[in-house]
Amino acid sequence: MPRSPVSSIFVFVFLGTAILSGRPAAGTEATSASLQEQGWRLIDKHERQEKHPGIAPYENLTRILQITTLVLEKDGKRQTCRMIYDSQRDNISETCTAKGSP
Repeated sequence: MPRSPVSSIFVFVFLGTAILSGRPAAGTEATSASLQEQGWRLIDKHERQEKHPGIAPYENLTRILQITTLVLEKDGKRQTCRMIYDSQRDNISETCTAKGSP
């Protein structure tokens, strides 16, 4: 049975708003970008690289992990976000966790 135009519009507006807002959907983790949009202030940033052997079948290639740690602060609270770029898997992951008071 085809969808009614009203339900299609609702789905488009709901998903479009979530996508355009740049905020994580309910139940997903915050990112450093979304925290900064919410008024969190960047107070510290560290970057480093780790070199590891490649994953099979590319054991002879160097696998580089670019690790960036950001510390954000708002209203006396801190969040630490860690972004990792994996050169072999060509992906970026990010996790943010609450940290104690400064």
